[in-house]
Amino acid sequence: MYLRSLSLNSVSDIFRSWYDIDVFSKNTLIKHIKKYCDQIPNHFEITKWLKPARSGFYALDGTWLKYRGMDIVLLILFDVKTLDIVSWRISQKETREAYDKLLVDAYAEIANNIKGFHCDGDP
Repeated sequence: MYLRSLSLNSVSDIFRSWYDIDVFSKNTLIKHIKKYCDQIPNHFEITKWLKPARSGFYALDGTWLKYRGMDIVLLILFDVKTLDIVSWRISQKETREAYDKLLVDAYAEIANNIKGFHCDGDP
């Protein structure tokens, strides 16, 4: 219900109307997320399992977010044709050094098939 409605308040209201108590609180949700999050494989394990075909053309991009009052950037390396995320990294700034670390993390996965990179729309 929660994943479909994207509203914790709506789902909590529905459960409260059924059970007359708060059975789906924010703390309950966070506890379950923590419990199951560690069991989810990371993207490198998923790639090893699924063996996706990469086009060889990759794009680098950064998306700025605010987290607990701080500005951070989510750096993403993705396949241009399939739009699969190959790797990602959180950084304080969008710098060449931050992108270098992102590429080093992804190198083992893309080393055999690199045809080109795009950054900010430019090859």
